Amino acid sequence: MDVSIVIASFNTAEFTLRCLKSISEQIREHEYEVIVVDNASTDGSPRRIAAEFPQVKLIRNDLNIGAAGATTQGLKLSAGRYVVSMNSDVMVLDEAIDKLIRFMDGRLDVGGATPKLLFGDLSPHWPPFGKPPTPWTEIMEILTEFAGSLTAYSSRYRQEDVALDTSQEVECIVWGTCFIVRRKAMEQVGYQDPRFFLYGEDVDWSIRLRKTGWKLWYFPEAQVIHFGGQSGKGRSTEMFRIRMQSNIKLIQKHYGVLAGLAVREALAFIGMAGYAKWLLLSLWRKARWRDLVSIRRARFGAMLRAAVSLHD
Repeated sequence: MDVSIVIASFNTAEFTLRCLKSISEQIREHEYEVIVVDNASTDGSPRRIAAEFPQVKLIRNDLNIGAAGATTQGLKLSAGRYVVSMNSDVMVLDEAIDKLIRFMDGRLDVGGATPKLLFGDLSPHWPPFGKPPTPWTEIMEILTEFAGSLTAYSSRYRQEDVALDTSQEVECIVWGTCFIVRRKAMEQVGYQDPRFFLYGEDVDWSIRLRKTGWKLWYFPEAQVIHFGGQSGKGRSTEMFRIRMQSNIKLIQKHYGVLAGLAVREALAFIGMAGYAKWLLLSLWRKARWRDLVSIRRARFGAMLRAAVSLHD
């Protein structure tokens, strides 16, 4: 078996089916298997996957155990010499998986790689690679929420001035939308960490791979579409809270308890300050501002909740 593709699915039936169709059409040179782990979807996903793609190995969870937990379930059942952790809202283009395997076969020092990502309209996606987070960058990103002028520090996720058409070694894969990993490397560093319910599991995997001496690579000759945000559609504030929690867990895991505590305290302080600011603004802003005020207040409330609770 050349490659095992593992897809965690939660209420994304149409996108998951489109993803599976693209895989079946675009892998032409290598033997593969697809493992879908459904996290208690209520949109009929398991039934439709089983009916339309009976060759897919389907795991049906009774509870939503998160993206990393579901992916790890699939990885434990995989047999390929490569594994691909793939989002359910991906569409594979132009034999992208074949191209990634050929690349990895020629670079035995590379433990993991990502293709180029495109949005649904085929415009360039934010770079899937960047620098790994540090306590400082996380605190500055939290401050950015309160004072937008600090955007220079914000976001390892949305870098500018990067060569998106150049194959290159990278420090960290920050969008693990289609993350191929060599089995030997996975056996050395372990599976994805299920403590990351959503967000952060790809960055954590990247850091562990690099720490053990494996290289990470961005390979733009392979391309996939990432439609984005489908599992969390309509729940942007909740997704923001979960991302903030994952950031704290990530810093604590790789920099220690004190570093995690520093980020958590910064999140709590800015959450309280921002919530108070927008609560006061809500008392006197005109009607046309009320939607914005409500959104910003909810966002800072989510930051505060993320800081005081890390159990989920």
